[in-house]
Amino acid sequence: MNINLFTQHFSQIQNQNKNKFITNNYQTAPNLKQLQADTVSFGAAKLIIKPRTIEDALEDQFILESPRLKAIGRVFHAVSKDIADNSNGIFKISDNIEHLVKDPKTRVKKIIRSGEMKVHDILRLTAYCKDPYNFDNLLYFLREMEDCRYVLDKVPMEMGKLIKRGYIPTEEENVIMSYLANPKNKELKKNILPYFKEKGYYPEEIKNVIEELQKLGYTPSHDEFYEQFSKVSKNIPDLDIRLSSKLVTTEQIKKLPEEYRYCISKPQSSGYEDIQMRFVRSYVKENSNQIPHEMIILFGKNYHDAKTRESHFVYSHLRKFKELGVRKFFENEKYENETSRAKTYIELIEGMFRSNISKNEFINGKNKDYLGDKKEIDIRFSDNDLILLKSYIEGLLKEIGKPYQKAINKTAKDKRKPLKEALKTDREKIRNIHESLKETIEKYNSGEAYDLTKSIPKQKKTNSKKKINTEA
Repeated sequence: MNINLFTQHFSQIQNQNKNKFITNNYQTAPNLKQLQADTVSFGAAKLIIKPRTIEDALEDQFILESPRLKAIGRVFHAVSKDIADNSNGIFKISDNIEHLVKDPKTRVKKIIRSGEMKVHDILRLTAYCKDPYNFDNLLYFLREMEDCRYVLDKVPMEMGKLIKRGYIPTEEENVIMSYLANPKNKELKKNILPYFKEKGYYPEEIKNVIEELQKLGYTPSHDEFYEQFSKVSKNIPDLDIRLSSKLVTTEQIKKLPEEYRYCISKPQSSGYEDIQMRFVRSYVKENSNQIPHEMIILFGKNYHDAKTRESHFVYSHLRKFKELGVRKFFENEKYENETSRAKTYIELIEGMFRSNISKNEFINGKNKDYLGDKKEIDIRFSDNDLILLKSYIEGLLKEIGKPYQKAINKTAKDKRKPLKEALKTDREKIRNIHESLKETIEKYNSGEAYDLTKSIPKQKKTNSKKKINTEA
């Protein structure tokens, strides 16, 4: 990683440290040592400043940015709340702005997990909608935000994924086919790449596709064309409508502008539904470092509480399976025989908690907010569930040793220690996950899990003035 990308923000910290050295008469080192491993020293004083990791450096940078981000976020919250207050009660904006800006430590952890420096949910806000299945409501909110100079950001998505969502790029296909049939046409050659750039594609990717298709020496078939074209990315609005396909009707989809129709995906495997979008400020230059303003639309406060509990008691533990070192063997065909059972045990554990807690939490929250039904599905684990969980964990602890052992056997004796340490660490992580999941079961069986969200203050009622057209 190029440390210069983020050290420029530390002048304040360095100046403070520099003054401290002068005040206390500490002698500064004339020569800095070469960077060792992943540590960085941001001071020149000997024995005063401890070596800093890149994680520490990033966190310090984000701490310095926080006041500015909070100021930007408060404007975003105020604008959104004003629009919601004038929606005739269709929308409400959460008054809880404590977590409006992502915590620096959490932000660093996400960078480490994703491997990308850009975190898209630095600013995030929760909105509630009485009927998100009626897209008149969504379109109203987007129009009002645009009038306040907040527009949806654009993100690249591979054509293969867009085509699965129903996208049919016939116009683009015809342009490429025309060029392949007439490669000497000067007008086509001159305008084909600018045309695709205007349509939101990446010209370099289009150029590569054309070159690959030209190698065939003949006009490609439909399958041959899409095999290449599916790898191309196109910029689409940063909008993800993750709602039940049973309740999103064709009539509602037709209300959406064409560019939004391919932003409809499926709910998560846990049953979680929402509409997620990210805005940017239209008055800020496109080539500047835009800050995405994330907004999540939920059914209501009860659904939000269900999401909070599910995240705390289920998702936060299950996602730790993705941090296991053994996962590097899962996608390697050479270790397929050794990892198949380990993957199955993880899927069984995830399935147990998603079916018992996640899906029921989201059904209960949705029923209360969307249908007004106060009845709840009882969330409880039996003694057999505890026995099953223990057997799955024991099986997983045994099975993860197999790919490690195969890798150890292929490694020279003097280089086996890191693999053995990684296996030991993985087993310790799995035991910790087991303890956390047992605690989750205990919390739900005793009813203490619901204390997590009881203390959250209720939203204040607001007077609405502006009416919107809705079928709800």
